[in-house]
Amino acid sequence: YSLRYVEKIFLPDKEVETKEITYDQKNLIMTRGNFKRKILPNTQDPLSAIFYLRTQDFDISKSFSINTITKEENYGININVIKKSDGIFLLKSTVERQDKTRQVGTFYFWITDDLRRLPILIKGWTKAGLITARLVEIR
Repeated sequence: YSLRYVEKIFLPDKEVETKEITYDQKNLIMTRGNFKRKILPNTQDPLSAIFYLRTQDFDISKSFSINTITKEENYGININVIKKSDGIFLLKSTVERQDKTRQVGTFYFWITDDLRRLPILIKGWTKAGLITARLVEIR
């Protein structure tokens, strides 16, 4: 689970924006500056959620959940292993607010079936539109 998350946002002709969040997993509180919010047990930040996902057992038709927080809101990510083909697992996840009032996105993950469990492609649909992340190089 997450203890600290730092995000730097670089935009043209703008000053770099840094967002730092600390997670008190024992007391279930996240802090960003002076803002505090209650979190769920074992809450992951967006990046650590992907690393956590890589440690899971990807049996076909298996499902599991990850608690995360972004924009100071608690979300549940429900993940289903859809299929395995040519050494790649396809996972589908739905993201919904913790209070279950709204589903906020659907994401698909293509992850290698080897010891490294590399996420080679991620596609997601959110209210902002399509998000695509593709692994282009390994160093």
